[in-house]
Amino acid sequence: MNKKILISINTSWNIINFRLGLLQALQKEGYKIIVLAPKDKYSELFQNYNFEYYDIEMNNKGTNPIEDLKLIISYYKILKKIKPDLMLNYTIKPNVYGTIAANLLKIPTINNIAGLGTLFVNENFITKIAKYLYKYSQDKASKVFFQNNEDFELFSSLGLVDIKKSDILPGSGVNTEKFKPIEKTKNLEKIVFLLISRMLWDKGVGQYVEAARILTKNIQMLNFSF
Repeated sequence: MNKKILISINTSWNIINFRLGLLQALQKEGYKIIVLAPKDKYSELFQNYNFEYYDIEMNNKGTNPIEDLKLIISYYKILKKIKPDLMLNYTIKPNVYGTIAANLLKIPTINNIAGLGTLFVNENFITKIAKYLYKYSQDKASKVFFQNNEDFELFSSLGLVDIKKSDILPGSGVNTEKFKPIEKTKNLEKIVFLLISRMLWDKGVGQYVEAARILTKNIQMLNFSF
């Protein structure tokens, strides 16, 4: 019987767009792939890849402790039913609550901390709770991966992870067969600046807007001087 790897992320969309290549590679190696994520319009696509899929209710941005307790219980019930050989988690709530539930069932977990979200941007009471939950849950993980040195150094300096079972991956990678560069067209009359980012102020949108203002002002002054 093939060993079962369960992957949990906070959206099905995330899995299809960013983790599909990894899951297909694992499947090619002979593992049975099980997906556990909130249902969205991408969830029905899992059947195209012969992935077993389970829905789980999750408020991605919520901080209600009652909701989070219910999430742990949901994880526990589903994991007890599926009995995976390994659980692979991405994003905050699966990393934290999925790991806690898996530990109760003695299921090994591998977590990937791809980013800190907005919780660590401004220090407050919620941030303190998040740090405690990270420390408690990651102590129970089998392996914790980070995707940049800054996050790893922050977690290790705060004592949130065991350095001995942590490692750094150089990003998630890009499928160059799917995402191919197009031929550059020359336009000497106009210079276009492009921001590739989520539309969140903390993701650099603020700096981009400020840079645009400065550049626009300088161009206007330059044109006026002529």
